[in-house]
Amino acid sequence: MSEAAAAQVKEPLSLSKAEAITPSPTEGIKQGNEQTKKAPMLSERRIEEAAYGRNSWRIVPVHGTPLEDVLMPGYWVHIAKRLKPGDLIEVDAEDFSSWALLKVRDADDYTANVVVIIRKDFEATKKMVSPADDYTIDFKGPIHKHRVLRNGVVLKEGISTKAEAQKWSIDHQETMRR
Repeated sequence: MSEAAAAQVKEPLSLSKAEAITPSPTEGIKQGNEQTKKAPMLSERRIEEAAYGRNSWRIVPVHGTPLEDVLMPGYWVHIAKRLKPGDLIEVDAEDFSSWALLKVRDADDYTANVVVIIRKDFEATKKMVSPADDYTIDFKGPIHKHRVLRNGVVLKEGISTKAEAQKWSIDHQETMRR
């Protein structure tokens, strides 16, 4: 390192140099006959870690519960007192066919007002093929998952998605025809 470069490193940064490096909050604002306006600045008191300011929750409603029911204020009667405005709630369908992100707008001891931020239906994006009439597909919870039945007899269980179960039933039908 040259002596000049070493001298610059050792020399403390003066206020005038700091001001030259740091852009002014009013930089870029047109100055003319108009009075100069200061750009709005965020106060230190208005920023916090998200985990400090709100809670994040995850719920798995009973299979078949439509999201419209989850949005009803009375749905939250047993846990509403744990919620506060600003909290986020992830809603996972038990069969993983859909997911939603909700925001709590208001809550008291027995009800909560929640709104949908994001909603995603995964099964709706795939082309569904109907199995033959004697085949049925149902969902039996997180352990057995989707099952394929023929005339009430379980042929296959533990299938992750409804679309995969439908494909399996179609393939099974073709195998049985041979």
